[in-house]
Amino acid sequence: MTTTYKYPNEMKSWKNLIVESKNFKPLIDNSKNLMGISKYKKCGIEIDFSRQNLNQHILNKLIELAEESNLIEKKLNFFKGNLNFSSNKISPLHMALRAKVDSDYLWKKEINHLVGNEMERFLHFSEQLREDKVLGWDKTPIKNVIVFGLGGSILGSRLAVDVLSDEKNSDDNLNIFFVSNPDCHKLNLILMKLKAKETLFLILSKSLKTPEIMILKDRGSSWLTECGCPKFHLNKHFAVVTSNVNQSFTIDFLDEHSFHIWEWVGGRFSVWSAIGLPIALTVGKKKFEQFLEGAREMDNHFLNSELKNNLPVITALLSVWNRNFLGFPSYAISTYSSKLDLFVPYIQQLDMESLGKNVHLNGKNCSIETGQSVWGGPGIEGQHAYFQLFHQGKQIIPVDFYGVKNDSFPTKIQSKNQNFVNLNLKSQADSLCVGDKEKNFEGNRPSTIFWLDSLSPKILGSLLSMHEHRIFSLACIWDINPFDQPGVELGKKLLANSLSKY
Repeated sequence: MTTTYKYPNEMKSWKNLIVESKNFKPLIDNSKNLMGISKYKKCGIEIDFSRQNLNQHILNKLIELAEESNLIEKKLNFFKGNLNFSSNKISPLHMALRAKVDSDYLWKKEINHLVGNEMERFLHFSEQLREDKVLGWDKTPIKNVIVFGLGGSILGSRLAVDVLSDEKNSDDNLNIFFVSNPDCHKLNLILMKLKAKETLFLILSKSLKTPEIMILKDRGSSWLTECGCPKFHLNKHFAVVTSNVNQSFTIDFLDEHSFHIWEWVGGRFSVWSAIGLPIALTVGKKKFEQFLEGAREMDNHFLNSELKNNLPVITALLSVWNRNFLGFPSYAISTYSSKLDLFVPYIQQLDMESLGKNVHLNGKNCSIETGQSVWGGPGIEGQHAYFQLFHQGKQIIPVDFYGVKNDSFPTKIQSKNQNFVNLNLKSQADSLCVGDKEKNFEGNRPSTIFWLDSLSPKILGSLLSMHEHRIFSLACIWDINPFDQPGVELGKKLLANSLSKY
Protein backbone atom coordinates (compact mmCIF):
# COMPACT_ATOMS: atom_id res chain seq x y z
CA MET A 1 0.00 0.00 0.00
CA THR A 2 1.50 3.33 -1.07
CA THR A 3 1.31 6.43 1.09
CA THR A 4 -0.27 9.46 -0.58
CA TYR A 5 2.21 12.31 -0.97
CA LYS A 6 1.20 15.30 1.12
CA TYR A 7 2.53 18.81 0.82
CA PRO A 8 3.17 20.46 4.20
CA ASN A 9 0.11 22.74 3.92
CA GLU A 10 -2.11 19.73 3.19
CA MET A 11 -1.39 18.21 6.58
CA LYS A 12 -4.06 18.37 9.26
CA SER A 13 -1.62 19.81 11.81
CA TRP A 14 -0.62 22.60 9.39
CA LYS A 15 -4.26 23.56 8.85
CA ASN A 16 -4.84 23.56 12.61
CA LEU A 17 -1.90 25.92 13.10
CA ILE A 18 -3.32 28.34 10.53
CA VAL A 19 -6.46 28.57 12.65
CA GLU A 20 -4.40 28.97 15.83
CA SER A 21 -2.34 31.79 14.32
CA LYS A 22 -5.47 33.74 13.45
CA ASN A 23 -7.06 33.31 16.87
CA PHE A 24 -4.00 33.68 19.10
CA LYS A 25 -3.63 36.96 20.96
CA PRO A 26 -0.16 37.34 22.50
CA LEU A 27 0.22 38.40 26.09
CA ILE A 28 2.75 41.01 27.10
CA ASP A 29 4.16 38.60 29.69
CA ASN A 30 4.50 35.44 27.65
CA SER A 31 6.25 33.60 30.47
CA LYS A 32 2.79 33.20 32.02
CA ASN A 33 1.35 32.23 28.66
CA LEU A 34 3.84 29.38 28.35
CA MET A 35 3.16 28.13 31.88
CA GLY A 36 6.78 27.54 32.81
CA ILE A 37 7.83 25.38 29.84
CA SER A 38 9.68 28.15 28.05
CA LYS A 39 13.20 27.07 29.04
CA TYR A 40 15.16 24.02 27.97
CA LYS A 41 18.77 23.17 28.72
CA LYS A 42 21.10 20.56 27.28
CA CYS A 43 24.83 20.29 26.57
CA GLY A 44 25.59 23.59 28.30
CA ILE A 45 23.04 25.50 26.21
CA GLU A 46 19.83 26.95 27.66
CA ILE A 47 17.13 28.36 25.41
CA ASP A 48 14.60 30.80 26.84
CA PHE A 49 11.71 31.45 24.47
CA SER A 50 9.32 33.01 26.98
CA ARG A 51 9.26 36.14 24.80
CA GLN A 52 8.01 34.32 21.69
CA ASN A 53 4.41 34.84 20.61
CA LEU A 54 3.05 31.38 21.35
CA ASN A 55 1.67 29.33 24.22
CA GLN A 56 1.81 25.72 25.38
CA HIS A 57 -1.19 24.77 23.27
CA ILE A 58 0.45 26.11 20.09
CA LEU A 59 3.74 24.46 20.97
CA ASN A 60 1.90 21.14 21.27
CA LYS A 61 0.35 21.73 17.84
CA LEU A 62 3.79 22.46 16.39
CA ILE A 63 5.08 19.19 17.82
CA GLU A 64 2.13 17.44 16.15
CA LEU A 65 3.28 19.00 12.87
CA ALA A 66 6.78 17.59 13.39
CA GLU A 67 5.26 14.17 14.05
CA GLU A 68 2.99 14.32 11.01
CA SER A 69 6.03 15.35 8.94
CA ASN A 70 7.63 12.03 9.97
CA LEU A 71 10.55 13.81 11.61
CA ILE A 72 11.18 10.90 14.00
CA GLU A 73 11.48 8.40 11.15
CA LYS A 74 13.50 10.78 8.99
CA LYS A 75 16.10 11.52 11.65
CA LEU A 76 16.47 7.79 12.30
CA ASN A 77 17.09 7.18 8.59
CA PHE A 78 19.45 10.16 8.57
CA PHE A 79 21.64 8.54 11.22
CA LYS A 80 21.49 5.21 9.38
CA GLY A 81 22.83 6.85 6.24
CA ASN A 82 19.63 5.93 4.39
CA LEU A 83 18.20 9.39 3.73
CA ASN A 84 18.82 10.02 0.04
CA PHE A 85 17.60 13.18 -1.66
CA SER A 86 16.93 13.57 -5.36
CA SER A 87 20.03 15.68 -6.09
CA ASN A 88 22.36 13.90 -3.65
CA LYS A 89 23.96 10.68 -4.88
CA ILE A 90 25.06 9.71 -1.37
CA SER A 91 23.25 10.17 1.93
CA PRO A 92 24.83 12.95 4.04
CA LEU A 93 26.50 11.60 7.17
CA HIS A 94 28.55 14.37 8.76
CA MET A 95 27.69 13.02 12.24
CA ALA A 96 30.18 10.22 11.54
CA LEU A 97 32.97 12.81 11.50
CA ARG A 98 32.69 13.28 15.26
CA ALA A 99 31.92 9.67 16.20
CA LYS A 100 34.15 7.50 18.38
CA VAL A 101 35.91 4.92 16.24
CA ASP A 102 35.30 2.03 18.65
CA SER A 103 31.62 2.77 19.38
CA ASP A 104 28.50 1.37 17.72
CA TYR A 105 26.36 3.68 15.60
CA LEU A 106 23.45 3.26 13.22
CA TRP A 107 25.62 3.71 10.13
CA LYS A 108 28.07 1.17 8.71
CA LYS A 109 30.97 0.44 11.04
CA GLU A 110 33.66 0.75 8.36
CA ILE A 111 32.86 4.46 8.05
CA ASN A 112 34.16 5.00 11.60
CA HIS A 113 37.51 3.45 10.71
CA LEU A 114 37.71 5.44 7.48
CA VAL A 115 37.12 8.69 9.38
CA GLY A 116 39.35 7.67 12.28
CA ASN A 117 42.33 6.91 10.06
CA GLU A 118 42.11 10.27 8.29
CA MET A 119 41.63 12.11 11.59
CA GLU A 120 44.75 10.46 12.97
CA ARG A 121 46.68 11.70 9.92
CA PHE A 122 45.57 15.34 10.04
CA LEU A 123 45.84 15.61 13.83
CA HIS A 124 49.38 14.21 13.63
CA PHE A 125 50.22 16.87 11.03
CA SER A 126 48.67 19.50 13.30
CA GLU A 127 50.80 18.46 16.26
CA GLN A 128 53.91 18.39 14.06
CA LEU A 129 53.23 21.98 13.00
CA ARG A 130 52.56 23.09 16.56
CA GLU A 131 55.83 21.49 17.70
CA ASP A 132 57.94 23.22 15.00
CA LYS A 133 58.59 19.90 13.22
CA VAL A 134 57.25 20.94 9.80
CA LEU A 135 60.08 22.68 7.97
CA GLY A 136 60.26 25.03 4.99
CA TRP A 137 62.66 24.99 2.06
CA ASP A 138 65.72 25.95 4.15
CA LYS A 139 64.85 23.78 7.20
CA THR A 140 63.23 26.72 9.03
CA PRO A 141 60.17 25.68 11.13
CA ILE A 142 56.80 26.88 9.84
CA LYS A 143 55.42 29.66 12.05
CA ASN A 144 52.58 31.03 9.89
CA VAL A 145 49.64 29.26 8.25
CA ILE A 146 47.53 31.15 5.70
CA VAL A 147 44.21 29.40 5.06
CA PHE A 148 42.55 29.69 1.63
CA GLY A 149 38.89 28.72 1.47
CA LEU A 150 35.36 29.82 0.59
CA GLY A 151 31.95 29.37 2.19
CA GLY A 152 31.53 26.16 4.14
CA SER A 153 35.19 25.30 3.74
CA ILE A 154 36.27 28.25 5.85
CA LEU A 155 33.41 29.87 7.81
CA GLY A 156 33.18 27.21 10.51
CA SER A 157 36.92 27.03 11.12
CA ARG A 158 37.26 30.82 11.08
CA LEU A 159 34.49 31.11 13.69
CA ALA A 160 35.91 28.38 15.92
CA VAL A 161 39.46 29.77 15.78
CA ASP A 162 38.12 33.19 16.80
CA VAL A 163 36.00 31.76 19.64
CA LEU A 164 38.75 29.50 21.00
CA SER A 165 41.76 31.77 20.53
CA ASP A 166 42.22 32.15 24.30
CA GLU A 167 42.38 28.34 24.65
CA LYS A 168 45.91 28.45 23.21
CA ASN A 169 48.84 27.67 25.47
CA SER A 170 51.11 30.59 26.34
CA ASP A 171 53.97 29.00 24.38
CA ASP A 172 51.94 28.48 21.20
CA ASN A 173 53.57 30.62 18.50
CA LEU A 174 51.76 29.46 15.36
CA ASN A 175 49.94 32.29 13.57
CA ILE A 176 46.74 31.51 11.63
CA PHE A 177 45.30 33.79 8.91
CA PHE A 178 42.19 33.34 6.75
CA VAL A 179 41.83 34.65 3.19
CA SER A 180 38.90 34.18 0.77
CA ASN A 181 38.89 37.14 -1.62
CA PRO A 182 40.91 36.59 -4.83
CA ASP A 183 41.50 40.32 -5.28
CA CYS A 184 44.50 39.46 -3.04
CA HIS A 185 44.37 42.80 -1.19
CA LYS A 186 44.08 41.19 2.24
CA LEU A 187 46.55 38.48 1.27
CA ASN A 188 49.17 41.01 0.18
CA LEU A 189 48.81 42.93 3.46
CA ILE A 190 49.42 39.70 5.39
CA LEU A 191 52.39 38.68 3.24
CA MET A 192 54.09 42.03 3.85
CA LYS A 193 54.47 41.09 7.53
CA LEU A 194 55.68 37.49 7.12
CA LYS A 195 58.82 35.60 6.19
CA ALA A 196 58.27 33.24 3.27
CA LYS A 197 60.52 30.52 4.69
CA GLU A 198 58.26 30.35 7.78
CA THR A 199 54.91 30.33 5.92
CA LEU A 200 52.62 27.51 4.79
CA PHE A 201 49.47 27.89 2.68
CA LEU A 202 46.59 25.59 3.66
CA ILE A 203 44.03 25.10 0.88
CA LEU A 204 40.53 24.00 1.93
CA SER A 205 38.58 23.04 -1.19
CA LYS A 206 36.42 19.98 -1.89
CA SER A 207 36.79 20.22 -5.67
CA LEU A 208 40.24 21.82 -5.81
CA LYS A 209 39.03 23.51 -8.98
CA THR A 210 37.42 26.66 -7.56
CA PRO A 211 38.95 29.53 -9.58
CA GLU A 212 39.00 31.91 -6.60
CA ILE A 213 41.11 29.45 -4.62
CA MET A 214 43.42 28.73 -7.56
CA ILE A 215 44.08 32.46 -7.97
CA LEU A 216 45.06 32.68 -4.30
CA LYS A 217 47.24 29.58 -4.61
CA ASP A 218 49.05 31.06 -7.61
CA ARG A 219 49.68 34.29 -5.71
CA GLY A 220 51.10 32.30 -2.81
CA SER A 221 53.38 30.36 -5.16
CA SER A 222 54.66 33.49 -6.89
CA TRP A 223 55.37 35.15 -3.53
CA LEU A 224 57.37 32.16 -2.35
CA THR A 225 59.49 32.10 -5.52
CA GLU A 226 59.98 35.88 -5.37
CA CYS A 227 61.32 35.39 -1.84
CA GLY A 228 63.83 32.75 -2.94
CA CYS A 229 62.01 29.42 -2.60
CA PRO A 230 63.16 26.98 -5.32
CA LYS A 231 60.23 25.74 -7.41
CA PHE A 232 60.99 22.12 -6.56
CA HIS A 233 60.52 22.98 -2.85
CA LEU A 234 57.22 24.86 -3.22
CA ASN A 235 55.23 21.81 -2.10
CA LYS A 236 56.85 22.05 1.33
CA HIS A 237 54.90 25.27 1.79
CA PHE A 238 51.45 23.98 0.82
CA ALA A 239 48.91 21.64 2.42
CA VAL A 240 45.48 20.71 1.12
CA VAL A 241 42.14 19.30 2.28
CA THR A 242 40.01 18.04 -0.61
CA SER A 243 37.76 15.27 -1.89
CA ASN A 244 39.45 15.47 -5.31
CA VAL A 245 42.45 13.26 -4.65
CA ASN A 246 43.39 12.97 -8.34
CA GLN A 247 43.56 16.75 -8.69
CA SER A 248 45.72 16.87 -5.56
CA PHE A 249 48.23 14.51 -7.20
CA THR A 250 48.18 16.59 -10.39
CA ILE A 251 49.11 19.77 -8.50
CA ASP A 252 51.89 17.80 -6.76
CA PHE A 253 51.05 18.30 -3.10
CA LEU A 254 53.13 16.20 -0.73
CA ASP A 255 51.25 13.10 0.42
CA GLU A 256 51.91 13.92 4.08
CA HIS A 257 50.44 17.40 3.47
CA SER A 258 47.29 16.11 1.72
CA PHE A 259 44.09 15.22 3.59
CA HIS A 260 40.83 13.76 2.42
CA ILE A 261 37.13 14.46 2.93
CA TRP A 262 34.34 12.46 1.36
CA GLU A 263 31.48 13.20 -1.01
CA TRP A 264 28.97 12.48 1.76
CA VAL A 265 30.28 15.50 3.68
CA GLY A 266 28.68 18.77 2.64
CA GLY A 267 30.94 21.81 2.78
CA ARG A 268 28.86 23.69 5.36
CA PHE A 269 28.78 20.57 7.56
CA SER A 270 32.50 19.77 7.24
CA VAL A 271 34.14 21.64 10.12
CA TRP A 272 34.47 18.33 12.03
CA SER A 273 36.72 16.83 9.34
CA ALA A 274 40.20 17.81 8.16
CA ILE A 275 38.50 21.05 7.05
CA GLY A 276 38.73 21.88 10.77
CA LEU A 277 42.52 21.62 10.68
CA PRO A 278 42.90 25.35 11.52
CA ILE A 279 41.01 24.67 14.78
CA ALA A 280 43.36 21.83 15.72
CA LEU A 281 46.33 24.05 14.85
CA THR A 282 44.98 26.71 17.21
CA VAL A 283 43.97 24.66 20.27
CA GLY A 284 45.73 21.33 19.84
CA LYS A 285 44.55 17.74 19.52
CA LYS A 286 42.99 17.33 22.98
CA LYS A 287 40.76 20.41 22.75
CA PHE A 288 39.83 19.64 19.14
CA GLU A 289 38.60 16.28 20.40
CA GLN A 290 36.56 18.12 23.07
CA PHE A 291 35.01 20.15 20.25
CA LEU A 292 33.99 16.89 18.56
CA GLU A 293 32.73 15.49 21.87
CA GLY A 294 30.34 18.41 22.31
CA ALA A 295 28.93 17.86 18.83
CA ARG A 296 28.59 14.15 19.52
CA GLU A 297 26.61 14.82 22.71
CA MET A 298 24.19 17.01 20.76
CA ASP A 299 23.89 14.29 18.10
CA ASN A 300 22.82 11.82 20.78
CA HIS A 301 20.38 14.32 22.27
CA PHE A 302 18.80 15.03 18.88
CA LEU A 303 18.52 11.36 17.94
CA ASN A 304 17.25 10.00 21.25
CA SER A 305 15.24 12.75 22.97
CA GLU A 306 11.49 13.13 22.58
CA LEU A 307 10.48 15.91 20.21
CA LYS A 308 8.98 17.95 23.05
CA ASN A 309 12.33 18.02 24.90
CA ASN A 310 14.61 18.29 21.87
CA LEU A 311 16.62 21.52 21.52
CA PRO A 312 17.18 21.37 17.73
CA VAL A 313 13.53 20.44 17.16
CA ILE A 314 12.11 23.14 19.45
CA THR A 315 14.26 25.85 17.85
CA ALA A 316 13.18 24.63 14.40
CA LEU A 317 9.51 24.73 15.39
CA LEU A 318 9.88 28.32 16.61
CA SER A 319 11.20 29.20 13.14
CA VAL A 320 8.27 27.43 11.47
CA TRP A 321 5.79 29.31 13.65
CA ASN A 322 7.38 32.69 12.95
CA ARG A 323 7.98 32.10 9.23
CA ASN A 324 4.88 30.25 8.09
CA PHE A 325 2.14 31.20 10.52
CA LEU A 326 3.07 34.68 11.74
CA GLY A 327 4.60 35.69 8.39
CA PHE A 328 8.03 36.97 9.43
CA PRO A 329 10.39 36.59 6.41
CA SER A 330 13.63 37.33 8.27
CA TYR A 331 15.22 36.97 11.67
CA ALA A 332 18.22 38.57 13.30
CA ILE A 333 21.01 37.19 15.45
CA SER A 334 22.50 39.39 18.14
CA THR A 335 25.61 38.14 19.96
CA TYR A 336 26.75 39.44 23.34
CA SER A 337 30.29 38.11 23.43
CA SER A 338 33.05 39.45 21.20
CA LYS A 339 34.15 35.83 20.74
CA LEU A 340 30.98 35.33 18.69
CA ASP A 341 31.57 38.23 16.29
CA LEU A 342 31.89 35.76 13.37
CA PHE A 343 28.86 33.68 14.36
CA VAL A 344 26.39 35.43 12.06
CA PRO A 345 28.25 34.72 8.78
CA TYR A 346 28.51 31.06 9.77
CA ILE A 347 24.77 30.75 10.51
CA GLN A 348 23.87 32.79 7.42
CA GLN A 349 25.51 30.22 5.18
CA LEU A 350 24.31 27.18 7.12
CA ASP A 351 20.75 28.50 7.20
CA MET A 352 20.24 30.27 3.88
CA GLU A 353 22.24 27.92 1.64
CA SER A 354 20.44 24.94 3.17
CA LEU A 355 16.91 26.32 3.33
CA GLY A 356 16.77 28.77 0.43
CA LYS A 357 14.90 26.33 -1.80
CA ASN A 358 11.79 26.72 -3.97
CA VAL A 359 11.00 23.08 -4.79
CA HIS A 360 9.78 20.19 -2.66
CA LEU A 361 11.48 16.81 -2.70
CA ASN A 362 9.13 15.68 -5.48
CA GLY A 363 10.50 18.44 -7.73
CA LYS A 364 7.33 20.54 -7.65
CA ASN A 365 7.27 24.22 -6.71
CA CYS A 366 7.03 24.83 -2.98
CA SER A 367 3.49 25.23 -1.71
CA ILE A 368 4.71 27.17 1.34
CA GLU A 369 7.28 29.80 2.26
CA THR A 370 10.72 28.36 3.00
CA GLY A 371 13.87 29.88 4.42
CA GLN A 372 14.39 33.22 6.13
CA SER A 373 16.81 36.05 5.57
CA VAL A 374 19.37 35.91 8.38
CA TRP A 375 21.29 38.97 9.49
CA GLY A 376 22.63 40.71 12.57
CA GLY A 377 25.93 40.93 14.39
CA PRO A 378 27.45 41.99 17.73
CA GLY A 379 24.67 43.14 20.05
CA ILE A 380 26.35 46.06 21.78
CA GLU A 381 27.11 47.63 18.40
CA GLY A 382 23.71 46.71 17.00
CA GLN A 383 21.92 48.51 19.83
CA HIS A 384 23.38 51.75 18.52
CA ALA A 385 22.78 50.93 14.85
CA TYR A 386 19.83 48.82 13.65
CA PHE A 387 17.97 47.93 16.88
CA GLN A 388 15.67 50.89 16.30
CA LEU A 389 14.17 48.87 13.45
CA PHE A 390 13.54 45.97 15.83
CA HIS A 391 11.68 48.19 18.27
CA GLN A 392 9.51 50.35 15.99
CA GLY A 393 9.92 49.13 12.42
CA LYS A 394 6.72 48.29 10.57
CA GLN A 395 8.03 44.81 9.77
CA ILE A 396 8.45 42.60 12.85
CA ILE A 397 11.85 40.89 12.99
CA PRO A 398 12.31 38.07 15.53
CA VAL A 399 15.67 38.20 17.28
CA ASP A 400 17.88 35.41 18.61
CA PHE A 401 20.09 36.70 21.43
CA TYR A 402 23.28 34.81 22.39
CA GLY A 403 24.94 35.38 25.74
CA VAL A 404 27.61 33.71 27.87
CA LYS A 405 26.96 33.27 31.58
CA ASN A 406 29.21 35.53 33.61
CA ASP A 407 30.12 32.79 36.11
CA SER A 408 32.23 31.10 33.41
CA PHE A 409 35.01 33.71 33.60
CA PRO A 410 38.18 33.26 35.68
CA THR A 411 38.47 36.75 37.21
CA LYS A 412 36.03 39.05 39.00
CA ILE A 413 36.59 41.92 36.59
CA GLN A 414 35.86 39.68 33.59
CA SER A 415 32.69 38.42 35.27
CA LYS A 416 31.67 41.98 36.09
CA ASN A 417 32.21 43.12 32.51
CA GLN A 418 30.29 40.16 31.10
CA ASN A 419 27.48 40.76 33.59
CA PHE A 420 27.17 44.31 32.24
CA VAL A 421 26.99 42.95 28.69
CA ASN A 422 24.39 40.36 29.71
CA LEU A 423 22.25 43.03 31.38
CA ASN A 424 22.23 44.83 28.02
CA LEU A 425 21.09 41.63 26.34
CA LYS A 426 18.24 41.01 28.77
CA SER A 427 17.15 44.65 28.71
CA GLN A 428 16.86 44.59 24.92
CA ALA A 429 14.91 41.32 24.93
CA ASP A 430 12.57 42.61 27.64
CA SER A 431 11.98 45.94 25.92
CA LEU A 432 11.13 44.19 22.64
CA CYS A 433 8.61 42.08 24.54
CA VAL A 434 7.05 44.68 26.83
CA GLY A 435 7.35 47.85 24.75
CA ASP A 436 6.15 51.28 25.83
CA LYS A 437 2.68 52.18 24.55
CA GLU A 438 3.03 55.84 25.58
CA LYS A 439 6.04 56.19 23.27
CA ASN A 440 4.60 54.08 20.45
CA PHE A 441 6.57 50.92 21.24
CA GLU A 442 4.05 48.16 20.56
CA GLY A 443 5.92 45.37 22.34
CA ASN A 444 5.27 41.70 21.66
CA ARG A 445 8.28 41.62 19.34
CA PRO A 446 9.42 37.98 19.59
CA SER A 447 12.87 36.90 20.68
CA THR A 448 14.72 33.88 22.05
CA ILE A 449 17.71 33.99 24.38
CA PHE A 450 20.43 31.35 24.07
CA TRP A 451 22.48 31.24 27.26
CA LEU A 452 25.79 29.38 26.97
CA ASP A 453 27.44 28.09 30.15
CA SER A 454 30.77 29.00 28.56
CA LEU A 455 32.45 29.12 25.19
CA SER A 456 34.59 26.05 25.75
CA PRO A 457 35.51 23.78 22.82
CA LYS A 458 32.90 21.27 23.98
CA ILE A 459 30.00 23.72 24.24
CA LEU A 460 30.94 25.36 20.93
CA GLY A 461 30.78 21.91 19.34
CA SER A 462 27.33 21.36 20.83
CA LEU A 463 26.13 24.75 19.62
CA LEU A 464 27.17 24.20 16.00
CA SER A 465 25.78 20.66 16.02
CA MET A 466 22.48 21.94 17.41
CA HIS A 467 22.14 24.33 14.48
CA GLU A 468 22.95 21.60 11.97
CA HIS A 469 20.11 19.49 13.36
CA ARG A 470 17.80 22.53 13.54
CA ILE A 471 18.36 22.99 9.81
CA PHE A 472 17.65 19.32 9.13
CA SER A 473 14.43 19.47 11.18
CA LEU A 474 13.22 22.53 9.28
CA ALA A 475 13.95 20.85 5.96
CA CYS A 476 11.95 17.78 7.00
CA ILE A 477 8.94 19.91 7.92
CA TRP A 478 9.19 22.05 4.78
CA ASP A 479 9.86 18.98 2.60
CA ILE A 480 12.99 20.41 0.94
CA ASN A 481 16.57 19.26 0.42
CA PRO A 482 18.96 21.06 2.81
CA PHE A 483 22.07 19.40 1.39
CA ASP A 484 22.30 20.84 -2.11
CA GLN A 485 22.92 24.36 -3.45
CA PRO A 486 21.84 24.52 -7.12
CA GLY A 487 21.87 28.33 -7.13
CA VAL A 488 25.53 28.34 -6.11
CA GLU A 489 26.34 25.71 -8.75
CA LEU A 490 24.62 27.79 -11.45
CA GLY A 491 26.76 30.79 -10.51
CA LYS A 492 29.91 28.66 -10.82
CA LYS A 493 28.81 27.41 -14.24
CA LEU A 494 28.19 30.92 -15.56
CA LEU A 495 31.54 32.08 -14.20
CA ALA A 496 33.27 29.18 -15.96
CA ASN A 497 31.58 30.18 -19.24
CA SER A 498 32.72 33.77 -18.78
CA LEU A 499 36.29 32.72 -17.97
CA SER A 500 36.47 30.56 -21.10
CA LYS A 501 35.78 33.67 -23.19
CA TYR A 502 38.07 35.95 -21.17
